[in-house]
Amino acid sequence: MAPSDKKIPDQAAITKAFEKYVSKPKGDEDPMRMAKLAASGNKIHAKKILEAKTAAKADPDAAPAEAPPPRVRPGVLFVSRDKEPSQLRVAGYKPIRNFSTGLLEYRIPKEDCARFEANHFVLNGRIQRGPAVD
Repeated sequence: MAPSDKKIPDQAAITKAFEKYVSKPKGDEDPMRMAKLAASGNKIHAKKILEAKTAAKADPDAAPAEAPPPRVRPGVLFVSRDKEPSQLRVAGYKPIRNFSTGLLEYRIPKEDCARFEANHFVLNGRIQRGPAVD
């Protein structure tokens, strides 16, 4: 398809569609974007966007949803002894950097602690066992 074959909506069609959407504000949708979509002939897409935005509006009478509990993986915490310049993967576990201390923290499931403790870095004391995380 040549670039000149593309259907580009003319300014009059955009203006007409813009006036249509501006005259009837229906919430927080962007009137210019909706006007461009309507003028381009993509009315189905414009309708889907409008339906999604109206469905997303919260019912003022509905009770607020409870926040989910914080996600903490249970297991055992292992911490590096010194500040580490790079994040070392140990026994297939990626660490979390504690920026306040500069140490690396590993949250290991209780079932896999024995395998993790058999790692070279744990045996040499570079990584030490910390408190249990529940």
